[in-house]
Amino acid sequence: MNEFIDYNSSWIYHTAEFIAAITGVILFRYYKNSSISIFILYLVYVFFLDSIGGYPKYFRKYEFLSAFNTAIEGTRIAGSKWWYTIFWEIGSPVFLAFFYYKTINNYIFRRIIKWSAIVFFIASIITVLSNFETFFHDSLKIPEYGGLILIISCISMYFIDLLKSDKLFEFYRLPTFYISCILLFWYIIMNSLTFYEPFYHRGDMAYVYLRKNIYAFAIVSVYLSYALLLIILKTKRIDYASKNK
Repeated sequence: MNEFIDYNSSWIYHTAEFIAAITGVILFRYYKNSSISIFILYLVYVFFLDSIGGYPKYFRKYEFLSAFNTAIEGTRIAGSKWWYTIFWEIGSPVFLAFFYYKTINNYIFRRIIKWSAIVFFIASIITVLSNFETFFHDSLKIPEYGGLILIISCISMYFIDLLKSDKLFEFYRLPTFYISCILLFWYIIMNSLTFYEPFYHRGDMAYVYLRKNIYAFAIVSVYLSYALLLIILKTKRIDYASKNK
């Protein structure tokens, strides 16, 4: 089982992400007038960014793509760390901030989210430009930790806004409530693993398998949960936050 997950980890991740994204696309008409439509677009965004981000592995693994592997070998883009820094560590928090900006009703919270996202984006771009060589092969602290702080802040403000609204009594019918809980679950697990990253190396197979298993469990659980909640709540009639705010 460990060897199977290790060898097929990318396909496991992409399959779970694809199920969530395609479920959202199929059910988009049920949510098109709400801010949930933005989250569905986010699921599609994640699927494509993660699929494309695996290009170094694809180029090495598949013979018909070997020419591309030869072309990028020895260049800055031989690895995909730069791709994930731009589109995951920077792009994902900004996308989620926009989702919460359209979901939350509290004017002050929305302003905080808006300007926090702008400051985070500008600070991240400056960090990338000032650490250009590092950007291609290693994580940068401001995008990595700044994005985490931005997302946790958005989730916290959403819960506070929910507690102060009449929708608190119908929280179990709100997709954003479940989305926020799932996001918290995801970041608790991922940041727990980050603590052990300095000790990670491919030679320690026990940790390699443990890490892969935890990632597989987390990703499959998170994205299948997104798909299920979109299916289950599609017919629930409740006044979702409008995306046109």
